[in-house]
Amino acid sequence: MRNEKLKFLILDALFAVIIAILAQVAIPIGPIPFTGQTFAVGLAATILGARHATISVFVYILLGAIGIPVFQGMTAGLGIIVGITGGYIIGFLANTYLTGLILDKTRYTTKMAIIANIVGAMFTLLFGCCGSKSAQVCRFHNLSTLGLFLSSFLVLSRPFLPVF
Repeated sequence: MRNEKLKFLILDALFAVIIAILAQVAIPIGPIPFTGQTFAVGLAATILGARHATISVFVYILLGAIGIPVFQGMTAGLGIIVGITGGYIIGFLANTYLTGLILDKTRYTTKMAIIANIVGAMFTLLFGCCGSKSAQVCRFHNLSTLGLFLSSFLVLSRPFLPVF
């Protein structure tokens, strides 16, 4: 039993490092870059399950919050978490938990892994839009409106929507 706990602690730490490394891979599309950490978060949830993947992402966020440069562009600090990309970073917690939970409650098949990761990615996008809206409201000292939320959602999700 003790070796099993040690194994999962090492895996949790390993995936926190993998997320930090892949955060440095970025594709600049729109105001918020698409980073490799999104892939790493889904990978952690698929491999580790809900509990351990959430621990990995929490450790990653905690490392960045205390000042270790693990976020995209080798940045760190609470300013990143409460800034325009902070909602996405917090959304990674919901992503890993939901993706892992879906896979823990169903069978680990390729089809279910794809569905679970899409659901998790939608929650990351939802948290990201809310975080971006909050950052815009703080920056412009406006009242929160549905229009501001919808416009930020459309601007930030546009690169991921199919072209018709």
